[in-house]
Amino acid sequence: MSLLQISDQIFSIAETSFMAYVGLGQNGWRVGWNLEIIAAPKEVEGEEWEPKLYSHEFDLDLTPAFVAQIEADLPLGKENGETAFMLYVFEHEPIEQARLKIFRLQDGKFNFQLAGISAVFFNEQYADKLPIRVECNLSLAGVVVDEPNFTKAEERFSQFFDRSLFGQAKRHTNGGVIFNLNCGSASQETRT
Repeated sequence: MSLLQISDQIFSIAETSFMAYVGLGQNGWRVGWNLEIIAAPKEVEGEEWEPKLYSHEFDLDLTPAFVAQIEADLPLGKENGETAFMLYVFEHEPIEQARLKIFRLQDGKFNFQLAGISAVFFNEQYADKLPIRVECNLSLAGVVVDEPNFTKAEERFSQFFDRSLFGQAKRHTNGGVIFNLNCGSASQETRT
């Protein structure tokens, strides 16, 4: 099943993007995650909706999802009070009271499930405090390490990820180094 649901409106997923990066933050090296899930356009009460769920620099540790299931309630961000995920239909709105579930499938993809509350502000029926649900499989586009030196990039990468799950490192277009996940080598039970 692959869907993005806002209240009683169900949208099919048109496009996904899922990537991790390792970079130097204020407190040292860290892993951040970028995620975008774009729904196919659909007409709702005479208006075209094309919802998008996204998160940039999402810093919850998802590395355990490579070998086990993660379930987490997502509080507001500590530093800026922002939520981890945003919903865009007509405006960018936070997803509050979010509950995340993610795990790796045998084919190397990740099953992603998110439920929460958000707003659309379309009309009285589709205003605020709307239940949101997203479920889809994501392919990890890679892990980019913000380090041009391959040896140092390997060291930084290995601080956070199991190197045996990834293939040969390559130069990324940003000048860093990218590591791509080997498909089909999940360390957990097969899930479909």
